[in-house]
Amino acid sequence: KPHDENPDFVPPAGLMHVPSDAVLDAKENRVVLVYGDVKCAASVDISDIAKAKLVYELLTPTEKRVEGHVTLVPEMKAKWETASGKSGVLGDEGILLAAGEAGDWFGLGGWRISVPKEATIQWPVKMHDQYRKDGESENFQARIVMTLPMTRENMKYELTVERP
Repeated sequence: KPHDENPDFVPPAGLMHVPSDAVLDAKENRVVLVYGDVKCAASVDISDIAKAKLVYELLTPTEKRVEGHVTLVPEMKAKWETASGKSGVLGDEGILLAAGEAGDWFGLGGWRISVPKEATIQWPVKMHDQYRKDGESENFQARIVMTLPMTRENMKYELTVERP
């Protein structure tokens, strides 16, 4: 909570955001992350000099709520735009793009990332700043986060990052 001088860092019941195990899978060129009884994987393919391919996978079908978070490092005061025509300049004003609202891609400062129709995009997603009494971080420390809902119907997302 903003301005909370005595925060409780214990996650709510059922929320696991730190893996209980992680394994590097050299054969598949990925990292496999285990959250209790749920397995996920992430990989990056940089074999093409013009673009990177990111793959996020839910390896264990489950009815539990599972999300993949693509964390994007922002460039303050850079122009952002979407395939759907939405645009602005990254600053203090928040961005919240619902599923399908961005269109096929989101771009910032000269790069683009493909956006699945199920994904949402949010700015700013702030961290806890341990050097401030109230923990409130500034926007220059925040991140842009694309959330990928992982379900039985959407167990794998392939994203492309490129400079158009």
